[in-house]
Amino acid sequence: MTSLRMRPRFGTEVPHHTLDPIMAAFAERHEAPDCPFAIRMFTHQVEITVAPEQQHYWSPHLNLLVWESDAGARLEGRFGPSPRVWTMFMAMYGATIITAFVGATFGFSQVILGLSPWGIYLAVGMVLAVIAIYVGAQMGQRLGEDQMRELHGFVTNTVGAQETAAVEAARSSDAPAPTRAASAI
Repeated sequence: MTSLRMRPRFGTEVPHHTLDPIMAAFAERHEAPDCPFAIRMFTHQVEITVAPEQQHYWSPHLNLLVWESDAGARLEGRFGPSPRVWTMFMAMYGATIITAFVGATFGFSQVILGLSPWGIYLAVGMVLAVIAIYVGAQMGQRLGEDQMRELHGFVTNTVGAQETAAVEAARSSDAPAPTRAASAI
């Protein structure tokens, strides 16, 4: 699941289903006493996080969008850190990039005036800081990889159980069964 992307994504089509049965499946899993995740549901969106007692600083957060498509339903998932961690990293990126820009501007002014260009050194240092922040984010993503796989498996199992129910219903009514399993997430 880890990648060079800051917020990995996945998507799949769930044939022969509409939005309501899929959202109902997530609601049913959420209400189960053995549900290992914290789930918040909205009209077309499901937010799934690791249970509070299992969370750590790098625990992932899954934002899942569900909407109807021509083939049935479409699921689009995006993994990311918790919103507070994401905000902290974006603030660090913003501060270092702004400082690099100011340093570069000041350094080039110093070069034009024939002064020691320490502003350019500041800009180079901030570029290195951006790289260090990115490496730190990738390390955090790797630390949360197991939980990210658990979240992905939870979505696959929830949608897969819904697909299995549709196949059984189709067989019992002698209608042709759906041909594609939802485990392709």
